[in-house]
Amino acid sequence: MLTLPEACEAFADLIEAVPALWTHDAYARTSSDLETEPGDPKAVCWCAVGGVMAATRRKYAKDVHKYLTTFGVKLFGEPALTVNDVLGRKAAIKMLRAAAKGKP
Repeated sequence: MLTLPEACEAFADLIEAVPALWTHDAYARTSSDLETEPGDPKAVCWCAVGGVMAATRRKYAKDVHKYLTTFGVKLFGEPALTVNDVLGRKAAIKMLRAAAKGKP
């Protein structure tokens, strides 16, 4: 299982290379655009929090959200889900990269 920083780096790489694997307003989505859990085998795209949850095999978002929010607030003055859902994929990648390094 990946650590939180490793998962942040891996997911940032993934959604930077393949933008279609990123989503907003849901932790994860199926190919039918239905909301699902990040660990669902039918998931085809994830938000920043959901992608890290899936990569670390965490069922609950609380610790991932808290970790990413530290960097979202430092970089943008916003919690992780707002960075992802409102500021968008590029901001989410920047937040994930900072979280991977452990500093903004």
